[in-house]
Amino acid sequence: MPSRKLCVLFDIDGTLLITDVGRVTLEQAIRDVSDIQDPCCDIRFGGRTDRSIVTELLERNRLPVTEEMFNAVRDSYLRLLPGAITQSDGVLLPGVQELLIRLQGDPRVVLFAMTGNRSEEHM
Repeated sequence: MPSRKLCVLFDIDGTLLITDVGRVTLEQAIRDVSDIQDPCCDIRFGGRTDRSIVTELLERNRLPVTEEMFNAVRDSYLRLLPGAITQSDGVLLPGVQELLIRLQGDPRVVLFAMTGNRSEEHM
């Protein structure tokens, strides 16, 4: 009988760390894929999917709402995000590093990161 794996899902912001780089990084991603130098990113992020957020940002900035444009913004965002997090004043929450190291070393465990884009009411 094949061994079973335990899938562990972690939310990122507010669970693993606290940072506010998402909006700034999305602004830069829009600059990277368009001629817009001052993109409008004044939207609600909490409780939304990434697709919903990017779609509204494309609409607000009068960019085409296409799969190609969504992918371009997403790819730029994902490329920029690690550096933005590293340079931010974000805080890794207590015990996170130790927990992740322990879980990563367990061959029965598969780790995933996800986001629910925390609601402004919980900020």
